[in-house]
Amino acid sequence: QAAPEHSGSSGEADSGPAVRPDNAARPRVRTPHLRRGGVNSGGAPARPAPMGCSVGKTPCRERLDDIEEQIHQFGGRPDASDFAPLAKSARELREVLDQIVAAGASEVSSIRRIEVLGDKILCILERRITVDLMRQPESKAQVDEMMKIATDLDAIRATPATVILKEAVSRRRSEIAAAQEAQARKPVVQMRQTLDGIKSGPALLASAGKLLDLAEEAQRVAPESRKVTDLLLRGIVELASKVMAMHAAWLLDPEKLRVVRQMAVRVDDLAGRLVLVMEAAWDPPMAPEVERLLLTRLAAISSETVELAEKEVADRNCGGAYDRMETLRPLWHELRNVDGAAMQALGVFSRIEAACMEDFLAAVQEKNREEAVAIQEFAKKYQALRDSFEGLPKNPAGDLETLLKTGGRMATIEKQLETLETAMAKPADTEAAFGERVATLVQAYGAAATLWGPVAEKAAAALGERTNKVRRGLEAWADAKAAECGDGKELEAPEAAASPPLGLSKRVKGLLALAENYDAASAKLDKLPPIEAGPLHPRVAARLVPLMLKMSEVQLRRGDDARIDVALDSLAVASRALPGEDGADELRPQLRAGIVAAAEWIVGSFSAAVSDRAPRREEALLKAAARFDAAGLGPRRSEGGGAPITPELQAKKEGAADAFVMSLKEAATGGSHLIVALKAVRQVGYFAEQLAGSEFRQAAFAQAIKELAARASRASDELRTAGPDGAEKALDAAQDADTALADLPEGVIISPLKPTLRQRIVSPCYEASMLTLSAMARCPEPTDFSVARRELATMKKAGEDGGCPQKVTEAFQAFAHGPLKTMLIRAMLADERGSCDAFDITRMCDAIVGVEGDPSADPATLTHALGALREPALMMRRAREEVQKEKGMDPREIIGNLQGVVPYWAAVSVHEPFRAYLIGSFDVTETRLQDACRKAFRLGEQVEKKLGVLTSIAGEVTKVQNRLLKASAEPFPTRDFKHSVAKVILLNGIEQVEAELGKDKGLKPDVVLSGLRETNQRWNSCPKDDPEVKQRLTSALLQARSRLLMSYKKAFADEDSAKMGQLKDFANEFDLICAIFGEEITGATTMTEAFARAERGLASSTE
Repeated sequence: QAAPEHSGSSGEADSGPAVRPDNAARPRVRTPHLRRGGVNSGGAPARPAPMGCSVGKTPCRERLDDIEEQIHQFGGRPDASDFAPLAKSARELREVLDQIVAAGASEVSSIRRIEVLGDKILCILERRITVDLMRQPESKAQVDEMMKIATDLDAIRATPATVILKEAVSRRRSEIAAAQEAQARKPVVQMRQTLDGIKSGPALLASAGKLLDLAEEAQRVAPESRKVTDLLLRGIVELASKVMAMHAAWLLDPEKLRVVRQMAVRVDDLAGRLVLVMEAAWDPPMAPEVERLLLTRLAAISSETVELAEKEVADRNCGGAYDRMETLRPLWHELRNVDGAAMQALGVFSRIEAACMEDFLAAVQEKNREEAVAIQEFAKKYQALRDSFEGLPKNPAGDLETLLKTGGRMATIEKQLETLETAMAKPADTEAAFGERVATLVQAYGAAATLWGPVAEKAAAALGERTNKVRRGLEAWADAKAAECGDGKELEAPEAAASPPLGLSKRVKGLLALAENYDAASAKLDKLPPIEAGPLHPRVAARLVPLMLKMSEVQLRRGDDARIDVALDSLAVASRALPGEDGADELRPQLRAGIVAAAEWIVGSFSAAVSDRAPRREEALLKAAARFDAAGLGPRRSEGGGAPITPELQAKKEGAADAFVMSLKEAATGGSHLIVALKAVRQVGYFAEQLAGSEFRQAAFAQAIKELAARASRASDELRTAGPDGAEKALDAAQDADTALADLPEGVIISPLKPTLRQRIVSPCYEASMLTLSAMARCPEPTDFSVARRELATMKKAGEDGGCPQKVTEAFQAFAHGPLKTMLIRAMLADERGSCDAFDITRMCDAIVGVEGDPSADPATLTHALGALREPALMMRRAREEVQKEKGMDPREIIGNLQGVVPYWAAVSVHEPFRAYLIGSFDVTETRLQDACRKAFRLGEQVEKKLGVLTSIAGEVTKVQNRLLKASAEPFPTRDFKHSVAKVILLNGIEQVEAELGKDKGLKPDVVLSGLRETNQRWNSCPKDDPEVKQRLTSALLQARSRLLMSYKKAFADEDSAKMGQLKDFANEFDLICAIFGEEITGATTMTEAFARAERGLASSTE
């Protein structure tokens, strides 16, 4: 008969070559499945069930047969993607178990079989979770389907199947991540090399696109790898930092600015994806920072250019002012977005127009035609320049050419006054429209004031009166609008407190700008009658002070959410509006209180930022402090004056640095756990500037690091007690600490650690993990391998980049091929699940010692060594499973699997777990054969035939045992299974005699004789020297003789001759039966002689 296919290992390749001889036939390790109805899977009539097996089946067992067939068929299709049949099998197993439990859980064998079938389903699912599957788009759906099946298996297992599947998925994902990291290594290295090779700004901008392409390629290859993501983020941060540091080279170059803007968008997009993997935030984004830098630079350029242009106008050099403004034209599309730039440009253009008008009128009066024509030509060029400044409001009086043509300052003044009156008469409007109106007022009033000087003496009194009337109206209008802004009480409303203003409104800014420009222009109207109210700006600012103070107060009340820039702007405006300390103005104490509150908020927030190690917030607060000091608010913190707050913040940072160094030293010397101490080192970069500024701090910090390094080198016991993942946390913390030390600036002079903290902690990690694994290996029972996987993963991580000393690696290799291998063999012999776990562990061990590629192909690997044991372990496990079946046991399956082990036994018997497992299997086999004999006697049907079959099976098992003993490298205890069966057969007759003799009354001599006859018939086929047999037979015979002798004496005393005759007949047959047992068991005196001796004694006594 051809050997059937290997069962239990469907879809799984051998891990190593077999060790049986080449000429040995492959043992039969699985018999064809018998279907109900007496027909096997090939359609041929099924063979009758062997002796000791159940013939009838309950509905549960029949259903389990069907489920087993379904599982077997599905397991034979390794490419099947439809898990519906397997889901159906798992669901039906749960239903069958529920039925058995509901009926009282009496079918123990069925419950055990359900567990075995559940394990088979789980192994099939585990084998389907492969790297290829996890890379497919539909992997999530398939894994979800498997998890649903595992949920049903949880109901029939002690160990949750869902947890095991999740671990398998996690392992496959880790393998994918490792492969992705290897694939991403090339672009990451190229990116690093490119960054390191860039020595100039132009080269950096030229290479930015390539760097981002490499980063995106690496991120696309390994999108979920934290290691790759961390490296990419470091590169992106370095690229962005270098580009931002060289902003002077590209900020005002349109082409380079375009490149940087495009790069910033790509950087923000890529970094946004990367920080999601690291569960962090990309703050601040690069693109807004580029825009902020641009606007800041443009604002400075605008202010400087406008100042120079105004100086040119004051020197009556309109051409020079034109040239200055011409330099702003290429930047205007960006500059127009700068707050205040439009107002500055408008002021310069108003002054240029006024100067041109004056020079033109003077040339006309002097009849200098050449000068007048030149001014008109300049007006055309000027108007083209002004029109190119998009967004500026048009001059209501017309462009410069029109003004020159219409001529006359007085006409222009009249026009400007009309413009002022019209603008002031407009009803209430929006913030944007209000800003435009203020711009119109500033331009119109500035133009009118500029033109008044040359015509003041010739102007009609009516024009002067009208001008002052407009001025009073403008002042009243500004004062009224400032009053309309309110005192800020509306900010106390709940809805306003929930969303306070984020800065000074355009209305407030417009009023302040209007008042400032009004006062500057009014200085030119010195020939007009004065207006008694005085400068407008102090009055408008005083009106707005309560609002400014309230805005600052509302912001500061928001705590961490406060916008300190809004508060400082408000306080600066209020401070300028209330100059000096004289007078009893009630607003001054409020201003001082606001300034004190702002200073306390900045100092307190800075202390919190330092405590939280928040460098970005610290930087922002330092800028706020500089802003506070620049606004001159420091001296107004108290009546006696006050100091700037920037030095106060710096002193707090110095104190925090001292506290950090002292706490690190305490932690390093044992004040806290090693992991906590290593994590503390990561903060050193935060205090790099303070360390660089103090040799004392550097020395203290260096000493703390030295003590921490010494502690890390001997930390194995500390790591072992640090929890399940303590070693892994220590490795990560040490790596981060090394990185922090390596990133310290040149000013911090600390000798580099050799070896590094991470290199020092590798050996303790190995030792801690090996101690844990050794404890597991000493456990005789199969182990939960999740702990082993975790420890091995930690060791693999510790040894990355060649960080593990050769001595430690060799010690681990010896341990793996010693105690750990013994533990894995026990697991492999336990069940299929244990076998899967064992090979997972071997692959991890081989990876730790540096095996590359397929470890099963290398004879020196643990995977190869264990793979050579897979086949015999599988056959021994099947033999044990078959012999443990309560019903339906097939002896041919047991013998076939044991015979299959013989060719391997010389190689595997050197392993103690194999010998112990074999002895245990023989113990179970002996017990099952004896139980089958007792069952045959108990049923009483075809007893001799069944006993013959069992005796034959016992003989076959004995032969296999002896073959194994002969091939064994180490001896093991043996037994004669035929004698074991014969002993049970012999004891059956003795038990029959013992049961009858145990009766106090009603003893039946025929039953005793029947039992003795049966014992007599089987005596020669039994182990006569067996102590139990001899003792029990001797005791039974003595008890029978005693009972019969007593009965005979009583019959003699009663002179019952008939009874005496019956007893003598019994004695004769008793003596004949017992003659074969020998005198050692029966004694030297026969029963007949005993009766005669008793009779003579009784007769003599009677006489």
